[in-house]
Amino acid sequence: MAGAEIYRDAVESDRVDQNLATLTERERRGRLPYGARYASRFAKTVANNTIRLGVESALGEDSRYFASPRRETGRRVAHVFRTTLFARKADGRQTLAVGRLAGAFGSGLVSRTWQPEGHNGIGRGLQSGAVSFSFDFASNAFREFWPDLRKRLPF
Repeated sequence: MAGAEIYRDAVESDRVDQNLATLTERERRGRLPYGARYASRFAKTVANNTIRLGVESALGEDSRYFASPRRETGRRVAHVFRTTLFARKADGRQTLAVGRLAGAFGSGLVSRTWQPEGHNGIGRGLQSGAVSFSFDFASNAFREFWPDLRKRLPF
């Protein structure tokens, strides 16, 4: 019996084009859904980076994060928020980070095209974009505060 289950699991893992909504409970917990979620996340990241780079290049934006020179926590949090929402131009001016916003929300909408029914609407795409943009903020916050936190850790 174990050999038949191993064979069946191997065959099931090769059916990557199957809609997740049609899977049995056992299949939903296996390797196939994990692989599908990983592939979906990877494709969304590729879409985000592609859209973002294209728009930033066209508009001359630089959305890299540079740490705040200030040491007050409130000012540093404000700096994280400001540098997530705004990008620098070549002349030093700050402008709305259109590339970052377009990448986050564009990839959120594009990624809905391969989602199952009920998860593929515009509202879900905008929600996905908001989550991506929030992760940009969290990533910048980590870059800002991690060096100080690392110094305080005992290891």
